[in-house]
Amino acid sequence: MNRKKTKRMSKDTKSFQSPYTISSEQILYRPKTEGVYPICLSDWERLKRTLQSVTTPSRLYGFLASGFLGLFGSSLLSIIDMCNRDSVSDWFKITMWCVFIISLILLVVFYFLDKQIKEDSQRNSEDVLNEMKIIESKFNPPLNNKLRNDSSTPL
Repeated sequence: MNRKKTKRMSKDTKSFQSPYTISSEQILYRPKTEGVYPICLSDWERLKRTLQSVTTPSRLYGFLASGFLGLFGSSLLSIIDMCNRDSVSDWFKITMWCVFIISLILLVVFYFLDKQIKEDSQRNSEDVLNEMKIIESKFNPPLNNKLRNDSSTPL
């Protein structure tokens, strides 16, 4: 039985002389051929410059906005509790109102800074994809992908 498989495999490989030496009973698949885009040096440099502008957005502003949200919430709860009590000192009222207002302002500022940084990063990524589409549009690839061989066909 082992002999029959070896003979069949040797018949399959006679039509195509492979540079590989098969030492066990395995099927050797042909590599896929794929199309390539020859790209101009100027397009390549422009693409590299665009990629250099893409950065990972810093999450620092979002983290700070979350911290000020917590501070804002705790000062709001303190103010609500303070309104229900009669014996609260004036310095504590002023402090809680200042913390409430300042944390609200900083929460809004850091939230919008985080949102702006995310949008800038998204825009930079879209710029790279647009540049790649422009380069692809300069070429006319085949519609039915005749270049691709089926990878399941053995040699």
